[in-house]
Amino acid sequence: MYGPHSYYSSISCLKNKNRYPFDPYDRYWYNYTSVKWTVISSSLPVLSDTEFATPSLVMQTAVTTLSTTQSLDLSWSSNNRSTVFLVILHISEIQSIPPNALRQFDIFANGKLAFGSNIPPKLNAGWATYTHTTYIDYNVSLKATSISTLPPILNAFELYVITPTNGIPTYSSDVTAMNAIKANYKVNKNWSGDPCVPTEHSWTGVTCTSDSANTPRITALDLSYNDLSGDLPGFLDQLSALTYLDITGNSKISNTLPPGLQKKQQDGTLTFRFGDKTLSSNSTTSGDKKKSPVVDSTTSSDKKKSPVVLIAVAGVVMLLLIAAVIIIILCFKRRNYNKLPIPNQNGSPGSTPVINSPQWNTGGSNYPNVPNGNGAGEGMLNFENRQFSYNDLIRITNNFQNNIGTGGFGSVYVGALENGIQVAVKTRSHSSSQGVKEFLAEAQNLTRVHHKSLVTLIGYCMDGDCMALVYEYMQEGTLQDKLRDNARSLTWNQRIRIAYDSALGLEYLHKACNPPLIHRDVKTNNILLNANVEAKIADFGLSRAFNNDANTHVSTAVVGTPGYLDPE
Repeated sequence: MYGPHSYYSSISCLKNKNRYPFDPYDRYWYNYTSVKWTVISSSLPVLSDTEFATPSLVMQTAVTTLSTTQSLDLSWSSNNRSTVFLVILHISEIQSIPPNALRQFDIFANGKLAFGSNIPPKLNAGWATYTHTTYIDYNVSLKATSISTLPPILNAFELYVITPTNGIPTYSSDVTAMNAIKANYKVNKNWSGDPCVPTEHSWTGVTCTSDSANTPRITALDLSYNDLSGDLPGFLDQLSALTYLDITGNSKISNTLPPGLQKKQQDGTLTFRFGDKTLSSNSTTSGDKKKSPVVDSTTSSDKKKSPVVLIAVAGVVMLLLIAAVIIIILCFKRRNYNKLPIPNQNGSPGSTPVINSPQWNTGGSNYPNVPNGNGAGEGMLNFENRQFSYNDLIRITNNFQNNIGTGGFGSVYVGALENGIQVAVKTRSHSSSQGVKEFLAEAQNLTRVHHKSLVTLIGYCMDGDCMALVYEYMQEGTLQDKLRDNARSLTWNQRIRIAYDSALGLEYLHKACNPPLIHRDVKTNNILLNANVEAKIADFGLSRAFNNDANTHVSTAVVGTPGYLDPE
């Protein structure tokens, strides 16, 4: 388990006081730099990602090295090899890059390649994450590739210690009610995961007590000063063990309890705080005896008539004190046990690192769990930008009205995203000669390659029987169609530029990718042209990666277009 409380450090421009609302997760962001780095910044906002919601203020600053020959290194230490760290790197291009320049780098974890040939997204929050263990001294290194003309860049990083949750989870009805409260009132607290366990990460404003079966139950809930409004919802009744509820400081919210909690209040088993009032048994409100009564919490009659309430309050206070002592002890032990001095420039090598589920995202959200195996240290397939539902595709393509072509995979439709950007939607036909394997191969390869001469994958759809890929739209279509169009023939300069762009794309696949990638179906129909008649290679469904010397460039499998020989 990990969360804001486990947060250790980051590169950023924020001071400690600038947390929420700049950061919806209320994380601490510390300035961190080195004499070996160059600090850069931008006044332009950076579009946040959906996974980590990294604030734009954080992403608007970054560090780079002085040259492409220098690596950008982060180091820390642990006194326990079994400690599991979660590393999150936040990366975005915030500088203006000349057309002939390239910033591309590999990410290594203790010398082991975790992510290869990464190009940071322009003014979009990209991220890379993995878990790391079995070391005493740890190192993350960003190194420019051989074709990069600019040094690596890093905007921010997060480092967490993953804490196992071996205890019994919170009572399910309590969890359901708390999630409903979170969704209904948009409560801006550290409310994620289990409300009660582990105890050092219990939700803010929530007090828990274990019942006879050792199941954590929510017994006190403090919602004070959260700018809540409207009626108290009925799902609060699901908190059947609740003995204390405080909504002080929410002037726009009703003071009428739902029936279940109203009965508990009347029985004297619930203390209800509302502003400077306490709802307790044997007190009434004018005009409506059925509603939860309100009286001044300081009156003598309240003290005489509500001994049970006072006992309940004393019990809650005692529980809060005990919980506070436990949390302080645990935090003190943890701080001394897992101190993480950063940086440690003299980290000694340990055993082979364990890198689990590395994920690289260039400004996106969702990804399916698809085996990779195309590169050292790579794990989960992480699709770029976003995941689309079938209904999204219907809306984008206006119910698949504009068919611009058909290939071995299926039909291709032109559409537009909600921001007006045109896209091409490549759907898989059930009768297609290319199956799920080719679909995943194309998607997987396009998520690990980023080059101006390769078509950009915007997203994907795996919704029921629907499988589709969403690309950038290439306005001038295929090179094959362009060559056959006698009405608009290409100039020699355009032909040379198209050949050059295509060669750049192939060179990137063959030499810059790690492992090298062979397209295996390069032809004029798989070279697309944009509005400026710039060429980009497409259709990676038959491509193949070669991981080592034993896996040579010779392939005996018959693939590609019948009657056509791939020039590779």
